[in-house]
Amino acid sequence: MPRLHAFLGSEFIASGASTEFGGFIRKITESKSKAEEHSHVQHELKLLAAKMSHPDVSSAKMKDYLICLVHCAMLGYSVEFGVIYAIMTTQSGETLGQRRTGYLACALFLEHDPSLGIMLINTLQRDLKSQQYLDRCAALNAIGYLQLPEMEDNLLQATVACLAYPKQIVRKKALLALLCFYQRSPQLLSQIDGYLKEALEDKDPSVVFAALSVWKVILKNRASEYTDVLPTFYRIFRQILENRLHRSFIYHGVLAPWAQIHLLDIIQSYYKANAGSIEEINAIVMNCLSNAERRVDAAYAIILSCTRVLGTTERNNEIQQLSRVIDRFLEAGNHNMKYLGLLCLEALDKSVWTQEWLNGGVVANNLLVGVEDDTLVFKSLDILNAIANQDSLQRIQNKIKNALETQAPKHIRERIAYWYLDAIYLHCEVSPWYISTKIDILAATQTDLDTAVVESHCKAIKKAMETDTEPFSILEHGVHSLFGIIKRSPSTPLALCLVQLACEMIGEYAYADHSFNDITAMKHMQKWIGFIKDDVLQIIGLQAIKQCIKRSKTWLPGLESILNECRVSPILEKQELALDLLGFIEDDTFKRSVEEVYPTSSQPTIKISANPNRPSLSRFEDPEIRGTASNLTDIKYQQSALPQKTAQAVKPRKQVQPQAQLKSQSAKGFESSFDRIPKRDKTHSSTLSSFVPAAGYQQFPLQIKENSMIASLLALELADDDDTDANEEEEKDRYDDYNYEEEKETKGKNSISTEEFGAAWVEYEFEEKRDIDCGLSKEGQFEGLCEELDLEKVELIGNELIASDGLGGPVLVHVAMEPKGIVQITARAPSALDLSLFMRRYIGQNSIT
Repeated sequence: MPRLHAFLGSEFIASGASTEFGGFIRKITESKSKAEEHSHVQHELKLLAAKMSHPDVSSAKMKDYLICLVHCAMLGYSVEFGVIYAIMTTQSGETLGQRRTGYLACALFLEHDPSLGIMLINTLQRDLKSQQYLDRCAALNAIGYLQLPEMEDNLLQATVACLAYPKQIVRKKALLALLCFYQRSPQLLSQIDGYLKEALEDKDPSVVFAALSVWKVILKNRASEYTDVLPTFYRIFRQILENRLHRSFIYHGVLAPWAQIHLLDIIQSYYKANAGSIEEINAIVMNCLSNAERRVDAAYAIILSCTRVLGTTERNNEIQQLSRVIDRFLEAGNHNMKYLGLLCLEALDKSVWTQEWLNGGVVANNLLVGVEDDTLVFKSLDILNAIANQDSLQRIQNKIKNALETQAPKHIRERIAYWYLDAIYLHCEVSPWYISTKIDILAATQTDLDTAVVESHCKAIKKAMETDTEPFSILEHGVHSLFGIIKRSPSTPLALCLVQLACEMIGEYAYADHSFNDITAMKHMQKWIGFIKDDVLQIIGLQAIKQCIKRSKTWLPGLESILNECRVSPILEKQELALDLLGFIEDDTFKRSVEEVYPTSSQPTIKISANPNRPSLSRFEDPEIRGTASNLTDIKYQQSALPQKTAQAVKPRKQVQPQAQLKSQSAKGFESSFDRIPKRDKTHSSTLSSFVPAAGYQQFPLQIKENSMIASLLALELADDDDTDANEEEEKDRYDDYNYEEEKETKGKNSISTEEFGAAWVEYEFEEKRDIDCGLSKEGQFEGLCEELDLEKVELIGNELIASDGLGGPVLVHVAMEPKGIVQITARAPSALDLSLFMRRYIGQNSIT
């Protein structure tokens, strides 16, 4: 029963095939291997050879057998024994379908053995003279596929006679058959060109359009020989442009678009042969361009053909109109439109390009926008390669770098990087820009490029820097760019040989760049060699650190642990370097730097500014308090010595709690509100080490007057939670008292490592999430968001960013980019008030909702 349902399926019934053929197809499709398929096909061919050799096989059965043979031939198997049966089917087929199947099989099988084709000539002659137009169509189709040497002498006149047949379908197929005769034997053109000219005057427009496709091929190399036909083409073109055709020829709002394309190709052939009037050609092409400019779909192909015709003209009017059309395509949001604009741009001669196109910025912008579309990228690179020079390569440098930093597929980023590196090598002289750009491109590609290629470029960079002469600008720019490499996080995927080059050149020539010193260079190199356990990198890094120590007479904490590990290495060179550097550490000539391996600035001082909207009764009248407790750090360490009468001096709004409870709450409240830098915990001693107060900070008791600033702040903190409006005003006053302009000056000084971030993230209990539509693009790479929200970036991984509060607070932030520009921000803090203050500042100050 299931088999019956399978055979009676709609697809099987519509095919008209036999059940035997259906079973064969099913076996082929269900084959698990090539060997199994080969077994099924060979078995079927043996059966077919036996069945087709029977003398009483019907025409219907023979048609099914031929279809099965065609399928086997498509799979690549030899079916030579079926050629004779295909020829017999064309002669003895009872129906048109059977004879057409025979012609199809002959076209496939005779391609390998045309010796039997002579047997088809009589059959073709018979069908070309048949009164049934479908028989004539079948024979004319076969002429297009069969390549038999006897056809020219025996079938040409019969084919020409079909041009007078009443049915327009026969006349069109006869024209295409004549084209096949011409392509096989060009010397026949003199015998058929008269008939082709008459076809251009045919009463049926579809026959005229078929003749255009034939003339397009002929005039490609013979335009100068047929200048007398050019007025006829003009007349046909104007007939189309003036809408003097039936509406049935309209396709997507464009009248006979394929005929217009054929005519434009014909005119282009005359244009290249300098035949006809150039002014008349330009006029009719511009008329066609104006009509197509306002339409879509098929009109785009017409615009491309017009661009190819006008591509070599130097007339300003035509070029200006054409440039407006091309710019519209290049600036479109659709990738297909951008690709069409690039094709039009490629078709234009470079001498008529606008300066904006020659600069390469427009094409590079298309590359950047469609960086994930390999077709658009490869076409953009082809055009950029045609206009590449030092000026254009410098202009598109940033766009190329941004494209390499996107999440495009690896093969696209590889293609872009290889092209740009080769282009600057061919078109640019060795200069500071050349060295810096090459380093930036190698860094942007991360680990995409082949290691051998990166090594060759690193050798070239090293040679250029070492052979630089005064004023040593190449050396300076190279060292500066290489320092940017080692400043990155060690978890950043980079080519290892590039990091090795950076350590080697910075160790040798760090003095060439005044933007950093040896201590800073050592800090970053220690970070890399401690994270990446590569023997070559560690040897080069230790050699570079040795040079820096000799120059600075200083070594950094953390180096000793690395040296102790390298001292027991099985590599002799690493052991010797470790012992030498340990000798420097023990030598009193070299001092230990007070800076940590991962230095972070001490706790920032945040001054308190008076609220301009404060009540008339000033809380900042006491000059002693104003001068003594002028920042949040002072408040943090002075609040523990407050007298007990402080809480009593403030009149409560509802109820005064017991004295001891007030003291504990005040300490707890102030620590959560203004102690934005959490203290170390014994179990998490490494968490946020940069937020610990300076070691030399002294705590001392301070007498606070009742009407002082501290007393006022205590009163605000101790207010009853039931009074909602008052509490919101109190928190707003405390929020407004922060001087964020001065806090921004300290931004970037409180960076933490990824490990410290992770430990603190697990420890913090309070969390809040927000989804924001801020239109952030991938090209921004979160820099704009960090600037907007005053964040200090810790690490960027793909579409996710972890950061800390850039103003010194204990808030940690995780940012994730979601589709359509939506950004999800998750913030964590040790207390609810710290989290509230951060979210208030981020909403109010940055105006993001």
